[in-house]
Amino acid sequence: MSTPRAEQAGFAQRHAAALFALALALAVTGIGWRSVGPERERGTALHHLTMAYNLWKHGALSSSRADDPGRVPPDWRREPLYPALLAGALALEAEPGDVTLSCLAGADDECAAARVAMKRTNAVLLGILVGATFLVARRLLGGPWQAALAAFLVATSGAHWRILDRMKSEPLATLLLLLACAGLHGAANGERRLAWAGFGGAALGLLILTKAVFLYAGPVLLVGAALALRRPGDRTGRAVLVALAVAYAVAGVWIGRNLHHGAGFKIAEDRDVLAIRAEHDTMTWREYAASWLFFPGERNPLARGLLEALFEPEDWTRLDDQNPDGFYLAAKKRTGAVAAHTGVERPDGPLMSASARQVMLENAPMHVALTGPLALRSLFVAWPIYDFAPLWWAMYTVVNLFVPAILILAWIQLRSRRFDALWFLALPLFSFAIHAFASHAIVRYSWPLIPPGAVAWVALAALLASRRRGTGAGDPAMLAT
Repeated sequence: MSTPRAEQAGFAQRHAAALFALALALAVTGIGWRSVGPERERGTALHHLTMAYNLWKHGALSSSRADDPGRVPPDWRREPLYPALLAGALALEAEPGDVTLSCLAGADDECAAARVAMKRTNAVLLGILVGATFLVARRLLGGPWQAALAAFLVATSGAHWRILDRMKSEPLATLLLLLACAGLHGAANGERRLAWAGFGGAALGLLILTKAVFLYAGPVLLVGAALALRRPGDRTGRAVLVALAVAYAVAGVWIGRNLHHGAGFKIAEDRDVLAIRAEHDTMTWREYAASWLFFPGERNPLARGLLEALFEPEDWTRLDDQNPDGFYLAAKKRTGAVAAHTGVERPDGPLMSASARQVMLENAPMHVALTGPLALRSLFVAWPIYDFAPLWWAMYTVVNLFVPAILILAWIQLRSRRFDALWFLALPLFSFAIHAFASHAIVRYSWPLIPPGAVAWVALAALLASRRRGTGAGDPAMLAT
């Protein structure tokens, strides 16, 4: 008869990988919790803070800085879900009479604790993300230690640690994208398809309320569902249609609210993304040639060295986002070609977006061509946080293989005409393509691809190891034949 100690040891051995992942998630949360500081916010993060404050104090999701109940009308400048989470964190920390917007948005010590409490939302989300990566990878890969490796890679990739101290929505978007991917894969494979479809659809709907660009993933998934429905007896198409119905029902609540307030059919206000991309479309072909090295060279000294050896500074300085005369700041400050095209001195967001589309059409050859170097930019998701050079290079190399792993895994599935894993990869592939084609593809846009990329990277590594043994018995569950 086994003793209690022996039973405990047996439990630990059977669940060692899960216990490791749990400890890792708790450690990430704890480290992140202690790492955030009270520094003031700016830019997008300040908009999120303002919306959260107005929801908490005045009951309205609004970017208004008036701080007056009668002068805080609802608006739609940013997506609502992340500010709503921040408002919840603020409600746990402060009383409405203790905090003002000017204090919270400034650098006052009186509101330092409230700012820290709001930022700690990201630490909790990052810990949940690590745990969710393990659970999703465990289901898709089969092996518990393969899943633990994927979770470890997400925890140590460095990217999300870079914005842990900022009220940016990438940690939430990353978690929701992973859950939506898992739900779509479950809807297309195995049992309880409708339950998985509901789960994936809800996650996708919440993702749309965090990153509005995923609203446009619906038509892509609809095409996939239509193709699946052409196969006799196939249940995948119906399940994906259910997922889409749930997703748009969730997002439709916010869209309906915006329609009611006269905003039109939209999740968030048109911002500067299209204008920034259109501004880049006005570059010269010499600058275009340099962009193939400039974009990957932003954090790679080898590519940067080649850029400086092969091109003159005037061929690439306008590509620098920090250059006051560069494409990025020209769009942000309304001083470039897109703003000039409007004929208005200080055009607003919708007018800039309309002008941006016209500039894109006028520079269509460059727009299409520029998708190449911007797609290359999207591959480089690594942003290591380590000072030790060998460790920096190791993580830089591994993490930058995550997005290529997604593309390779998709190619393997298409070539073998087995589309099971494609439903897990569909949203990451959409994100990669839409940002390369319609934005300036900064690294932050690709960070939500890190968990699916880590799963794909581990899957390909396991597949390669299995094929080298010549058995195929070790193939990941998502690729098993």
